[in-house]
Amino acid sequence: MFAAGWSGALILAGMWVILEAATRWPILYVPLVAGGTSLLSAGNVVFLAGVADRLFPNARLAIVEWLEIISCLMFLLSFLVCLVMLAFA
Repeated sequence: MFAAGWSGALILAGMWVILEAATRWPILYVPLVAGGTSLLSAGNVVFLAGVADRLFPNARLAIVEWLEIISCLMFLLSFLVCLVMLAFA
């Protein structure tokens, strides 16, 4: 279960970036919050794809696919917001 540790590390890093780093460097608040959100979303995607699919193989695919699609879209959107904000900072 390497994916469980990986997703946990991504989620903890995202929470630290949102809660701690964004308050330490207020000039980079928006890019850091967007980057932290992308880390949280990436951790969610890794957990859904690597852990939850193996623990619950008989889950309804319609629900699982929508959760994974929403998590991937949230990751991509927050990552793009972070890149754009860093480019114009």
